[in-house]
Amino acid sequence: GPLGSEVVRCICEVQEENDFMIQCEECQSWQHGVCMGLLEENVPEKYTCYVCQ
Repeated sequence: GPLGSEVVRCICEVQEENDFMIQCEECQSWQHGVCMGLLEENVPEKYTCYVCQ
């Protein structure tokens, strides 16, 4: 997929990309925005995933 070697590590444990992904500033892993309760309009400027928080 477009993320290349990037890791999808989401609370849902599904390692597939969907339409709206967000990337953690700290570990560079990707989460599904929907799973993290975010919409494209309300993504924080610096996003930290649940693992790094």
